[in-house]
Amino acid sequence: LNYSLKNYDDRFSLFDIKIYSESFEGSVIAFNRPSSVSQPHYSKLIHLVKKKEFLNQRALIIGGSRGLGEMTAKLLSIGGANVTITYNKGIKDCSLVVDEINSSGGTAEPLKLNILEDNYSYFDTLENDRLPTHIYYYPTPFIFSGSKGFYSEKLFNNFSKYYVEGFFNTVDYFIKKNIINYFYPSTVAIDELPADMLEYTLAKSSGEKLCEFFKKKYSKINIYSTKLPRLETDQTVSLFPVKNEDPTKILLTHLRSFNS
Repeated sequence: LNYSLKNYDDRFSLFDIKIYSESFEGSVIAFNRPSSVSQPHYSKLIHLVKKKEFLNQRALIIGGSRGLGEMTAKLLSIGGANVTITYNKGIKDCSLVVDEINSSGGTAEPLKLNILEDNYSYFDTLENDRLPTHIYYYPTPFIFSGSKGFYSEKLFNNFSKYYVEGFFNTVDYFIKKNIINYFYPSTVAIDELPADMLEYTLAKSSGEKLCEFFKKKYSKINIYSTKLPRLETDQTVSLFPVKNEDPTKILLTHLRSFNS
């Protein structure tokens, strides 16, 4: 079997490869898979955060092993917070983030948690002074899974399990323990309505309405929900050239607003 490169389009990392042998010939169209996104190391973020601006905060970061949750954990830790980072399947990723924070002078610990099972029994064993004071909610499935011009009830229900049902169960559990601070990131996709993200935007919009419901139900609750732009994470890696914003300063601005 032999092969040769007929064409390469560097705009899309697209290969057109000719294959041939004595008995057949054909072609392979292939993309070069984009690299995963690594968030900046703890040491690269220290100059951005005031040393004690998140002091006395016990932060529970649900879904913090990668992406925006990982970045949140690092920024809060630099500012003096003690962080607990939850994971479901990504124990290796979570361990790397926790080790990076602890070896750099911060305080972090991992916790296995599946929000779809409403498994918060671990917190029933903790004294009040060990419970979280702030909860950051980042669990999410793969967001670019819709089809242009179509609606999938199954896909919408899956998104809703994370953005609506999971968040409802989280607040419903912790509000009974007098925890009132919740960070719930939303998305500008609700306003932009991308053609292939209908189910995602509908579920996220429902999540925003859920935040409004909690604010009406609990007068003292502090829920910070903001529409974030498309930020550079594993979720937004694309074969095609797109503009992804640097999450570092954008996220830090919102973390400060939440904590003010």
